[in-house]
Amino acid sequence: MRPATTALLLALGVWLTWSLPAQAAASPFAASHTQLLDDRLSLEDDGDHVLLAGSGEGETNSDSDDYRRATEWFGLALGLGNYGLDLEAKLFTVRWKYVYWNILRAGGVVVGWSPAVYGGSGIGYPLFLDAAGRHELRFGLGAHFGGMISDLPSSWDSMNVLNFLDSDIFLGVILSPEAFYVYRFMEHVAVQVGLQLYVAAIPIQANAFPDPMFVGSAGMAF
Repeated sequence: MRPATTALLLALGVWLTWSLPAQAAASPFAASHTQLLDDRLSLEDDGDHVLLAGSGEGETNSDSDDYRRATEWFGLALGLGNYGLDLEAKLFTVRWKYVYWNILRAGGVVVGWSPAVYGGSGIGYPLFLDAAGRHELRFGLGAHFGGMISDLPSSWDSMNVLNFLDSDIFLGVILSPEAFYVYRFMEHVAVQVGLQLYVAAIPIQANAFPDPMFVGSAGMAF
């Protein structure tokens, strides 16, 4: 090969080595690709805008926090158990990531075979089943002051209503372990179904410990 040809090929190789990367960096496609990469990294750093993987509904981390921590101002549930038809109202259920606190609750048997009435508070652990925080299991314990009566007489003697005292009558502290499934439609609207067991625990005035009250319930919270 002639020296002139060799020198020309070397010069062409040097020019290609330096010019092609510079042209690629300056091209609109490269700039656009770089900008998209920067935007994606920025989104990954900003927790309020990252889409949650597997949610299937486009919720963001901010939405998830709202679903997991939104206060339930009022709830109402209707239940059926071995004492009868139970109605329970709840006020101010404050929710955090690992605990919930129902500040005030009250309820009782409205129609049934044995009377019961109670009022108190409850606390428990929420187990979220999805990344968006819509599906939730709650495991808790309620502490109430109230009264329960079981083993009522099967018939009443109109001349001697004192046979009522033969029943198991309890007035004192009632504990209620509970488990609920909660589905949240939106931040402040949820439906829940669950099981509760009310147990006479600490008597203040009682002639016996009445039978525990089992309740299966369904209701809504807002």
